[in-house]
Amino acid sequence: MESLLSETESNVWEFPFIGEKDKSITKYEYLNVFDDNHGSGNLNNAETFSFTTSNQDIWLLPSDSFLKIKVQFNKQDGTDYIWKALEEVKNDAGAITKAAVVADNVSLNDNAFNIFEECRYFVDDKEIERIDYVGISTLVNNLLSYTDSLQVESIRHSQLWFLDDDSARQSYVRDTCQGQVHLLLPLARIFPFFDQINHVFRGVKHRITFTLNKQHNIMLYTEGKVFINKMEWVIPYVEPSLAMMAKLENQLASQNTFNFKWSAINVYKQQPTKAKEIRIPLASTIHKPEKVIVGIQKAVRTTDVSARSMMFDKYDVESCSVEINSIKYPDRVYTNDFPGGDCHELYNQFLGMCNGNKGISFVLFYERYRMYPIDVSKHKPELYENTSFPNICVNIKFQTIPADDYIVWIIVYNEREATLNLEEKKMRVIR
Repeated sequence: MESLLSETESNVWEFPFIGEKDKSITKYEYLNVFDDNHGSGNLNNAETFSFTTSNQDIWLLPSDSFLKIKVQFNKQDGTDYIWKALEEVKNDAGAITKAAVVADNVSLNDNAFNIFEECRYFVDDKEIERIDYVGISTLVNNLLSYTDSLQVESIRHSQLWFLDDDSARQSYVRDTCQGQVHLLLPLARIFPFFDQINHVFRGVKHRITFTLNKQHNIMLYTEGKVFINKMEWVIPYVEPSLAMMAKLENQLASQNTFNFKWSAINVYKQQPTKAKEIRIPLASTIHKPEKVIVGIQKAVRTTDVSARSMMFDKYDVESCSVEINSIKYPDRVYTNDFPGGDCHELYNQFLGMCNGNKGISFVLFYERYRMYPIDVSKHKPELYENTSFPNICVNIKFQTIPADDYIVWIIVYNEREATLNLEEKKMRVIR
């Protein structure tokens, strides 16, 4: 019988690896792109924003770009809130010389990306990605990627990513910033294309557009007015070394067409009738889904400023599944008894979608961010044999009929592919 063990060598005999320094980039600077309609001026009261690159002769790196924003909020009549509480002042005789002042109960919702409702990315006027309900899409993406305490600490102020710490967020935007909040938002957190295609571009025009979210979805606790004072798109541009330039020219001389593949995201918002079992068919699409995440939220969270909009709610869901061309995922029911606390299997499925990231704690998942993650990437080849348009349907079964109106958020990650023809300077989306 052959031995199953083989000899190994101790790593003490390994010589240290001497890495070479990357000398392919001789310059790394930033280009500031201002709003197409307002330039570098004030953007007060604007609700739509558009940014277009004009210099097509430099190597741009959109994947590392970010938005630099100054946000201001005040009362609906334009006056300031009372930002800080003041204690009463008494004289030596004990008489009150200055009455106590109570700060207004005002804040912004978690997740600074929620300031936008819709975002689009174009290359040479061809739409590459469109993100609806930006707050929800980035909320889910952040929950899958940015939940480690060190990660949260590093972006909590620049991206208002405080998770469940509502008091700390209010203290920052009200007491410290006094209604003038500066944000630094990486576009890779909005557009999956930017996150997954880390590549330079030259010779094509880039454009991004944004639509401001509804006021009651941005503000928290008290009605008010949020507007963007300043906003600019900051894009890195690089210069290659002579050796890299020669390599690029040789490559471009032999190849004009380049393929890009990434996992895009679509968000669907549905308000079903109150019933014990609901079936939600989604619009047909040519994009093959990879994973589906379902979150249920009280309808009031999308209409009432006093309700937090960046969280999901606890419902007594007995089962949640997805059908793709009549094939059910998962084929067995996961235990997800939220009222009874038995949802560890569901939480484990969520952790499996975190791509090696730490993921939020079970308590946060249970109390504040209840989701139903469903992996649909593994399937038989014949699933798409009879049709190239996947038909997706979400099925939810409640233990009891929900008492209140509710929203079902369905986040679908799907395959996307595009080709870039540098000779014609055109980008064409294949699927």
